[in-house]
Order: sequence, then C-alpha cells, then structure tokens
Amino acid sequence: MDDFQLTKLEGWGFTVENATLDLSEVDNPVDIEFPEGYDNQDATSDLWKGFYIKDATLRTPKDYTEDGVVGSAGINHIIIDNTLSMDIDAYNMLTPEDGVFKGWSMGIDSFELKILQNTLQYGHLYGKFGAPVMEQGEYIDFSIIIDEVPAGSEGDIYTLDGYVSPAQNFNIPMAIANATVCESSYLTFKLSPDEEQRQVEVFL
Repeated sequence: MDDFQLTKLEGWGFTVENATLDLSEVDNPVDIEFPEGYDNQDATSDLWKGFYIKDATLRTPKDYTEDGVVGSAGINHIIIDNTLSMDIDAYNMLTPEDGVFKGWSMGIDSFELKILQNTLQYGHLYGKFGAPVMEQGEYIDFSIIIDEVPAGSEGDIYTLDGYVSPAQNFNIPMAIANATVCESSYLTFKLSPDEEQRQVEVFL
C-alpha cells in the first residue's frame, strides 16, 4: 500500500508496514483490535469487512525540519471500513536538535490522536521549544490541542493550537546584558505544515 495522509491533517504521513484486506465472512484478521466505543455489530463476529493496518509508521511534516529528514514513530491498529478509526500514541518523534518552527528549535515528545468512526475524540501533542535567544540546550515545554473546525468548501480540518508558559524564570544572554523571562510570560502558536498559516504570539 502506498504512503498516505489524512485530508484533515495535512502533512502528517503514514507508511503501512503490516496490513490486511478482509473481504471474507469466515475469519477476521489475526490480532485485530477494535477501539472502545466502536459501533459495528460485525465487530463481535467474523463478519467484519474492511482494511486493517496492524503496524504503520507516522511521520511528521517535512517542513518541521530544515534538512527534510522527518521525525517518525511506530503506531498500531488502524481500522478502515466505511469509516476511519485509530487510537495513536506516538513518542519521541522529533528531537529539538532536528525540528524547527519559524526559526525556533522544536521537539515533539508525544502525539496522541483518537478518531472513532470518523469522529475526532481527542488529540494532543507535547514537546519542547528553544528560542533563538535562549541559551543552547535550554528549552520550554509546550502543549497542543488538536481540534476539528469547518474549512468551507474543503470540509472540516484539524487545527493544532498550542500554548507555552515557562515552568520557571530563565535567562536570555545578550551582547550588553542579560534578560529574564518570568513564569507569567507565555506564547500562543498555530502549528501548520503550511508556512503561511503558522503563527506565533509572545506575551512577556
């Protein structure tokens, strides 16, 4: 099967490693796992038909790195019948040394996404930012909520809106003096593979 991506989550790619196309009424694919809440009476018998991806690799958008080498993580149990269902927990996808976002270094520690029969249940992304003015190797944690919003004639899309607030004060070295960023400071951002849609707003 060729690599694919979700139309609602542009840029994030999937590479299939192990999959089964089930058109029979004899046996379901070996080791198939239906997610909690999956509403299909055939899931309790051998009558289920569809495409079951047991193992796959999730890749970050190419624009999240300067050299085009994407981050990745193994995922499991994607179900495609008349609907799409997946429950993703991916970890250590991208290191801050490799990732970049509008000139900031960016690492992705974990990516969580649950879709149940085409309906987004929840989505979160956690990672680290390093601003150009920060000391080398110093990062602040960020969190992202994945939400589904209307996009006109294109249908619904997933947005990735994030928030960053330092857990403690940190220093910014400068040529003349040092500046301190306080815990009360924060920034918001919109993470998108489309460069024109990326936004960062800082509140000091």
